[in-house]
Formats: sequence, C-alpha cells, structure tokens
Amino acid sequence: MDNLYTVNTYNYNRIQNLPCLHDTRSNRGSKKAKGYKNCICAFDIETTRLEDIEQSIMYIWQFSILFLDDLNIDTIIGRTWTEFELFLDQLMNDDNYAYYMVFVHNLSYEFQFLRGIYTFSPDEVFAIKSRKILKCEMLKRFEFRCSYLQTNMSLNTFTSKMKVKHRKLSGEKFNYAKKRFPWTELDDYELQYSCNDTIGLVEAMYKRMILANDNLYTLPLTSTGYVRRETKKAMYGWARKHRDIFPTIDVFDLLEEAFRGGDTHANRYYSGTVIREDGEKILGIGSYDRSSSYPDVVLNCVFPMTRFVYIGSLDESDIEKKLDRGKALLFRCKITGIEQIDKYYGAPYLSYSKCRNVSRETLDNGRILCADYIETTLTDIDYEIMKREYKWKHFEITECYESKYGSLPEPLKGIFRKYYTDKTELKGIVEQELFYNLQKALLNAGYGMMVQSPVKQSLVFTESSENTYTVDENVSRETLLEKYNRTAFLPYQWGVWVTAWARLRLKEGINIVGDRYLYSDTDSVKYIKVRGDNIDELFDRYNSERKRQSISNSAYATDRHGVKHYMGVYEYEDTYTEFSTIGAKKYVYRDEDGELHATIAGVNKKLAPEELENHGGIGAFRIGFTFFHAGGTESVYNDTVYGDYTVENHKIKITQNVVIRPSTYTIGITDEYRRILADARTLKEFKETFDKN
Repeated sequence: MDNLYTVNTYNYNRIQNLPCLHDTRSNRGSKKAKGYKNCICAFDIETTRLEDIEQSIMYIWQFSILFLDDLNIDTIIGRTWTEFELFLDQLMNDDNYAYYMVFVHNLSYEFQFLRGIYTFSPDEVFAIKSRKILKCEMLKRFEFRCSYLQTNMSLNTFTSKMKVKHRKLSGEKFNYAKKRFPWTELDDYELQYSCNDTIGLVEAMYKRMILANDNLYTLPLTSTGYVRRETKKAMYGWARKHRDIFPTIDVFDLLEEAFRGGDTHANRYYSGTVIREDGEKILGIGSYDRSSSYPDVVLNCVFPMTRFVYIGSLDESDIEKKLDRGKALLFRCKITGIEQIDKYYGAPYLSYSKCRNVSRETLDNGRILCADYIETTLTDIDYEIMKREYKWKHFEITECYESKYGSLPEPLKGIFRKYYTDKTELKGIVEQELFYNLQKALLNAGYGMMVQSPVKQSLVFTESSENTYTVDENVSRETLLEKYNRTAFLPYQWGVWVTAWARLRLKEGINIVGDRYLYSDTDSVKYIKVRGDNIDELFDRYNSERKRQSISNSAYATDRHGVKHYMGVYEYEDTYTEFSTIGAKKYVYRDEDGELHATIAGVNKKLAPEELENHGGIGAFRIGFTFFHAGGTESVYNDTVYGDYTVENHKIKITQNVVIRPSTYTIGITDEYRRILADARTLKEFKETFDKN
C-alpha cells in the first residue's frame, strides 16, 4: 500500500510543520479560540473477541491523515496501545500548538477502549445518550468526533454515496471468525481491509465538507447540523420578532406528552397468516407510499402561530366551536368507557404508551382497543382522528391551551422547497449523484431538526461512578427551556404538529383501503388487491386534492424530464405476490420476480430472506422461528479492567472494552398480542365479512 507507515517509519516532520488554522468568524478568531491542524484525520481499531472470558482486545489500529494543502493521505498503523500512545506523543512534539480533528465511525466503540489508556474528565466527553459519544478530547490536542452521528450512515453507505476511491471492503473475504492478536502476521487483504476504513473515511469527510462549502470550523457535529444552520440564518429575523410564541414550561410539558412519532401497525386480523396472490379474487398485495410526508405538511398544513393561552377546562362541544374559529388546541383529558366504533378496524390509533392511569384495557400491539378509563394529552388533530375511530361514555378536558392556526413562515418553507427542488432536479443524473444524496439527506434532516427537544438534559461522564453516564440534574428543565428560548428559531410545537398532521394523512390512506388494510409504517400503506376493487381510483381522487394544494403552496418540483412531482400524494410503489406480518416492524414479502424480502427490527435484511428460504420460504416466518445467521450482533460493554490474560504464550493486559458477539433472534410477541390473535371467533367473523365484500 502507498503511504502506509508504522509508528517508527513515519516522518513526523510533515505533520508537525502543518500550520495551525484559526476560526476568523467574529470574535472566534481570538487567541483563546481552538486552532486546528490543517488536515482531516480518522482513527479506527480492529478487535478480536475472547469467547472464554467474553472480553475483547485490539490487534491493529489505523490512523489516516488527509493533508488539506495537497490532499495526500498518510496512514500509520500500530499493533499495541503502547505504540498508539507513542504515536500521539510524536504528533504533539511541535511548537505549533493546535488540535487534530479525528473522525471515528462509531466513536462510542473506540471510546470504550481509549478509556484504557487515558482518564477522561467530564468536560472532555460529550455524550448525547448513554453509550452514544458525539465527541471527546484527549491530551488537549486531539478532538475525536463521531462520523456516524455526523452522517447518519454506515461506513459502507457513506463511502459508497461519496464515491471515494477507498470504499469499505467486503467482510466475506476478511473472515471475522479468525482469531487475530497484536503479534499475528496480517496478509495484504487484511491490511487493506483495515486501512480502507480510515482512508475511505477521510476521503468521504473531505468530499462532504467541500460539497457543503464547509471548513474545519463550520463542519456540523450531527446530520441535522447542516439544515439547522441554514434554517437558523433564514429564521433569525422572524424569531426575534416572535419570541413570545416559544412555549413556557407549562405548555412544553403538555407538548412533550402529546408528541408522537410516525405510526407503525399491522392489522391484527391478518397477523401471523400468509396472504397470497391466487389469480382469482386476490390479485396480490399492493403498496402505496406518501411522497415527502413531513416536508408536505410543513408546506401544506397549518400550525399554531401565536402564543398558547390557557383557557382551563372545556366540554366537547366547546372544541368544535374553537376549531371553527381556526384555533389550535392542546389539552389533557380524561376518557371513560372508550372503545372502537368498528371492532373490525385494524389500525387503532390510541397508543398505550401515551396514556396515563389506564384501567381494564384491551390492547392490540400497544394500541388501545377499549378501556374503562384513560388519561392522555392530545392536539386537536389527534382528537379529530380519535372521534372518527372511537366512542366513549364521557370525555373531560381538564387543562386546555389554545393558539391561532396559520401557515409557517415563508423563510422556513423556502428551505424545504429548496431541498426538495434540488433533490428532484438532480435525481437520476449520474454525475450529480453526490449532490443528490446530500440534498436528500438535508430534506430528511429538516424534520429531525424540528422535533429535537429543547430541554434535553446533559449527560455527565465519570470514570469513578458505577453508572458511567449520569444525567446532569443541577440544571432544571425550566432553566434549560428558558435558555433555549432566548436563541431558538423553531418553536417546539411545530414539530409536534408536523408528526400529528403526518399521522392524519397516513390515516387517510389507511381508510382508503378499508378492510383490505394489511400494514402501515409512517408514510406507507400495504393492502390486499382484490379483483374489481376501486382502490386505485380512490387514491387518484385523493391525490387530485393533494396536487391542488401542493400547487397552491409551491410544494412541487420538476425533474430533468419535465415531469412534475407533488408532495403529499400517494404513489404506487410495488405489487407483492406474498406477504406476511407478525406485528409492527415485522413483515416479509415476495416480489413479482420471486425474490423474498424481510423487514424485521433486529434482523439483517440481506441474510434474513436466505435463512427463511432455507427453512421453507415465507411460511417459515412465524412466531418461534429463530434466526441464527441473520440475528446480527450485540455489543457487551465491559467497564472494569479485566487485568492480565495469557494467550498463545503472550501476556496481554485487558482494560475496558466492547465485545461484539453474534446474536440470535427469535420471533416473538407479547402475551397481550397473543390473546388478541387467539380470538378465533372475532377473526372468523371478520373473514366472513371480508369474503362477502
């Protein structure tokens, strides 16, 4: 390999003489501001699992340096942590004080091993969740950043999309099961496999930086950072004038209670059975996807646009009056004697996890079918969905806030239009694929930015604590919210309403297919295609209204062939010949080419179909089936020092580490869900109704 060195053969003069770059924006160019070496670095390790003691050791580390002045890349490798420490010492042996920006793809993994050679202080570690390290510093010279959280892509996907020279190599030839140690001689492919991870990463990060017109100082820490800074700039003036719209802590508490993500559900009446094309009545399984679901509601729907005002308790009749006057409502309520209007309806809306003090409930995969009593927090959109699906004996609103509905500010809508237009215009153009991928990622990140919690408490890392990651409870939620509101540019309630509107639009698609409904996930609906049905016609009618609305709000774009693409329309995706589901995030299907596909949370998408085929095909997908090869892996974190360990007559010291081991996955369901599926009488009645229709 070209430009491959060991710790002892590398010429450190090249990197030691690199200039220190300072941020020249405003006062950040002061002497106190952090300076960076004029390079992009990447670090990675390869490890071996010791099954007998369930510990893991590093057998090679790689450190790649891309020089921003000439774009050459040097890669240094070592086999021990002692060599790595020596390497870092050499990098610091200069008079030009500056930080090295080092990217690590899944920093949380490498961080666990770095703890064995360095004691991190709490202010050197930035964790967004337990075992989720966004950034850490060592020796006041090295800033490690997680490139996985920055890109939200696997290394294989990232290097492929960036079309770099050194992409992640296939692991099939590498043989993960082989035991390798620091003294194990590695062949050329093993070295290439290891080094490509860091060489490809610096190449991809550099391309990403250039595409976004970034530098070492402007490069965001997370995938949402790109759209965040553009949106912040666009919304700065509006936010300053409308500071009163940002929620108080009392309102925020209700918003947090009301927030839900995308809906995913399987029709209980078909769960556990295989639906097949029969050439007579059943023509296959159809799938419709809603185009740009979240951007669509941003541009085409209305949102709370004034300060939420407390109005106390309400009767149900008061709600309708408020809605008629264009009011957005947010309220806590108590509901007695709630049940589905149609017991055959396969997509119940009310989530058990979003309710409180529930009594004598019947659940369908986490959704409430009926209950004697519940308490929950709703937006008026949630209420509109619920009153179409449920009936109740008593409905009491105990605390209600109101705001006035209106369209989102044009500066914000303009950001979404721009990303959607760019994505549409670039799609299918080979030479523009890099820009297309970037714009698509930015469009998707827009929603993520809108629903980030403003009162997320910081995690404090402490080496001495039994619980390594603890919540910083010294700062109250109210204080965090007040601090956020002083500089915020997006009110949190808009994100709550985005997902609510998207759930309503999904419901509209589910209701179009009616009792043919099989499965739905966020923006897609799968259903049984029956000879003579008019479902395609119904979607066409629905889409006509969505197109009209998108035209009026400029929520469309024209591709390179002159074809207009409208946000919010349901587009026919595919027809399957077989389909089976066993609840949310568990389904398999066979396409018209005969290929089996599987979407099962926790199971490898590529390996699962093959394993099912080896056991009889789609019929093998049932409760109790165990995936032995497609079950993926699990990570076991060892937080205590193991000590000395002897293997192959070599003594090694094992410190903190992570063990990655194969994991099996057995398809299972909850007892509650099992009881629902076992209700043969109701199932028989449903099927009889289906056959009649």
